[in-house]
Amino acid sequence: MLTANTPTGTSINVRLVWEPPWTPARMTEAARAPVPARCHPGAAPPLRSLSAPMSQLQAMPHALPRALMLMGMIALVTGVLAGLARLAVGVPPFAASQAGHHGALMIAGFLGTVIALERAAALAGGGLRWPFLGPLAAGLGGLFLLVDLPLAVVHALFALAGLILTIGSTLLFFRQPAAHLATLALGAAAWLGGTLVWWIHGSLPDAVPWWIDFLLLTIAGERLELTRFLPTSRTARRLF
Repeated sequence: MLTANTPTGTSINVRLVWEPPWTPARMTEAARAPVPARCHPGAAPPLRSLSAPMSQLQAMPHALPRALMLMGMIALVTGVLAGLARLAVGVPPFAASQAGHHGALMIAGFLGTVIALERAAALAGGGLRWPFLGPLAAGLGGLFLLVDLPLAVVHALFALAGLILTIGSTLLFFRQPAAHLATLALGAAAWLGGTLVWWIHGSLPDAVPWWIDFLLLTIAGERLELTRFLPTSRTARRLF
């Protein structure tokens, strides 16, 4: 039993119990409502966190997220093996033949698919479905790269994925202006920029600095989002 007094003199007693176990079904309708809706009747519900709950994906037809994740995993496994081939490690021939595309498979094929899927799930909370074209394009780009389709097709798919991710991330920022969302939008734009550089110049190494920015900005944005749940000093906010 915990007892506390509020500044107004009201006494509050909190009793912690272990039986029966708590479940969301025990919440009242008022408790289920978003906090702003309870405090301000008629207010719009808050934007869902970018780290979208898995329920958003589970509410969709199971085939879509599973297929997208499978395409990303194929790019991941092949990209790892291709990276080992660059280190003169014996790998299956299909992976060794992709040694030159190791970076594209890992960043665009795998991380691009996964990050775009996460962003699409966040936007799905508002009823939008078109953002899922982003991870689909990234996943297909990775698969087409593996089956040696013309690079122009691969470039176009990766560029489409980067464009959709950039638009979706920008939309999230305009819905809820915040530093972490602005950072993530810049990261998405860096992925798009790197893909366009690869497409135009025909040199994958030229895209690497852009793609590194994509990864760094995405990590920074995700970490910055997590700091919303922790107190941060004024100095830390200024340095960021």
